Parts: sequence; C-alpha cells; structure tokens
Amino acid sequence: MAARAGQHVGSPVVHELALTAPLVLDEDRVTVQVVVGEPGPAGLRSIEIYSRTADEWTRHAEGTLSTVSDTPEPLTQWPPAGTAVDDFYETLADAGYDCDPALRTVRRAWRDGDTWYAELATDADPAGYVIHPALLESVAQLAGGPVTAWHGFAPHATAGTALRVRLTADLAVTIADDAGRPVATIGSLSTRPLPFAPRPYVVSWIPIPDQPVGTVELPSVDDGGDQPWALLRVAPDTSREAVVEALQRFRTGPTRLVIATDGAATDPVAASIWGLVRSAAAETPDRFVLVDAPGPIPAVLDSGEWQIVVRDGQVLVPRLARLDRPPVERTLAGTVLITGDTAFGSIVAEHLVAEHGEAVRVVRGDIADRDQGRGTARRQRAVDRRDPRRRPRRRPTSGRTHP
Repeated sequence: MAARAGQHVGSPVVHELALTAPLVLDEDRVTVQVVVGEPGPAGLRSIEIYSRTADEWTRHAEGTLSTVSDTPEPLTQWPPAGTAVDDFYETLADAGYDCDPALRTVRRAWRDGDTWYAELATDADPAGYVIHPALLESVAQLAGGPVTAWHGFAPHATAGTALRVRLTADLAVTIADDAGRPVATIGSLSTRPLPFAPRPYVVSWIPIPDQPVGTVELPSVDDGGDQPWALLRVAPDTSREAVVEALQRFRTGPTRLVIATDGAATDPVAASIWGLVRSAAAETPDRFVLVDAPGPIPAVLDSGEWQIVVRDGQVLVPRLARLDRPPVERTLAGTVLITGDTAFGSIVAEHLVAEHGEAVRVVRGDIADRDQGRGTARRQRAVDRRDPRRRPRRRPTSGRTHP
C-alpha cells in the first residue's frame, strides 16, 4: 500500500515504514486513508496509513518515501546452493508461527548457512499490487517473525504470481521473478520475537527401521571372557548394588554391557534401574545398552540404539517429537504448599496469588516471616515443622511445589 502510494507521487521507494497497529479486516466496512507529505530537504516524503471504523481513526503505519534505489544482481543461479528444507511450515509451527493456509506461498526453500532462498507462488490475482500481500507475508515467514518495520523497500519491476527470494543473515531481501530478473529489494527488515511458546518436545517410541528382527543369545556377566557383549538380566531380587557393580566393571574394556528389564513402564524397581543406567551412560557413553523386553534380546545391538523396548512383538526406540496436542489449561483452587526456604519460593507464591487470586491459599513451608512480602502475605502463612507454634494444619492440598 505504501509503495503503491509512493508510485503515484514519484517516490516509489519505501525508505522506512514502521508498523504501529494491525489492520483487521472483517465483515464491517473499513475506510483506509494514506497521507503522503511534501518532499523535505533530503527528498523524503512522510507517509502515514490510517483506518476508520465507525467514528474512530487508528494509525497503522508511519514512515518516509524516497526516489533513490539501486538495481540488484539477478537471481539467475537457480536452484541455489544450500540444503533443501522440506518441512518449512512444520518448523514455523513448532516455533509458534501459525500461518493461514492462504498465506502459505513458499513452495520450495533452501538454507545456505544463514542465508535463505525460496520459491514463492500464489493463485491470487496480483493486479493492483506492487507485490501481492500473500507473497510479502512469506518474506516475513522466512525472516522468522512478524515484521515491525520495513527499511528500503524498492520496487524494480511488476511482480507476477511466482517469485524467487533471497534473505541474508542481516535480513536484507532480494526478490526476483521466476526467471531471476529483479522485482524488488528490501534493505532490511525489523521483526519482533514470537509471543507464542513453542510446542514442547516429548519422547515418542517408534518402531526401529527394517522390522522384523530376530533375537540373540548373550553370555551372562558371570561367564567372563572377552566377549563383545555381556548380559545382566534384572530380576525382582536383583539388588541395586549388583547393578552398580556391573556398571563399574564394564565401564572400560572390550565388552559392553546389556541391562535387560521387564516392565520398566509400570514397575518402579525396573524404572529406577533405567534411571541409574541412563546416568551412567551420560558419564560413559557407548558402554551400556538398556533393553526392556519380556523375552529374548532383539538382535539390534549393533544398530547404535542404546535404549530399546519390545512391545507386542515390535522393537521400539525413543525419538524426540513435538507435542501435537495443545498444553492443558490448569486451574488451581484450594491450598498450595510451597516448601523450601528460597527467594524463588516467594516469586512462585506471588505468581499464584496474581494468577488465581482468592481461589488459592498459599502456604509456605520452612520460611521466615521476612520472606513474605510484596502484597502476598495476606494469603500466605509461614509454617515450620520445627516450631510447634507454626506447624501446618492438616488439610488437603490442590498443588505442591519445591522451588
């Protein structure tokens, strides 16, 4: 819009344009006004963009226009150097940037170090636009966040429905048509951090490639000899000391240790063994393999996987995956017990009071009265099991935390 207005007055280059408020288009009629000033001493014109709904005017952008621009080099070397990015929009979604399907115009993308290349295409009619807004939105997507300001947007030719884009590490942009001829350049973009929290990672157990697999017989840890593998099968009566002794014994040497359990997902003892071995593996990697299987050991020990689970005849291995479902909204009501004599405990208490108000009663454990403050003492009560006068009354709690 700003570039089109600049073309009408002979100042087609958007020297600076800061976006101050979003322009929401809905079913109601919106009146848009673009105000362009006279050229100043440096040849710059001021520009402001307003909208009106009912009797209220809102300014959405302000900046300057100019006439100076340089013709860039064409983007004729195509496809560009770099690594193809096949999951561009999935990566954006993981970062919290949710794009409307109509604005998903990136057809192919590549990354060469900190430089992005992309092919854009839209089915929308580009008539009346310097560059169709859906294509410009994809430039913002490549930049990794909503654009708050455009610096040096210079059109060089009429854009069609297919474009090539190069975006450098300093967020400078070159836009060309599908033959590589320059269409526009952007000196730089200013973006703001995404306000959305990315979806957290969870451990997902997936089938190991190339199923099915056979089984393998392994010598016991008590058999001795310089074998490639030794097996410690954890039984209900296996002591923790026996597991620790085996881990220490096989930290070095030609033999690697396989620790086999059954039911680690539900058996607390087996689960604790997995935690112990994971800690040991963090200190001495590539020495231990964890297997949770009701029967023989699957023949996948040379696959490089060191955590293996057998469920319903399938051999599963862990992978990090994004959580598909949205975070669960939780509300608190009742008593929340905070233990620990820390300053962070006061911060947590203040947060609970601010977020849940009168619905929650915060009880601080093992704290001094001086730690209560900043407006939260009215709903906090210090308790101390060592002091009979400040022992906590027994009551059900809706939450507990130990900062």
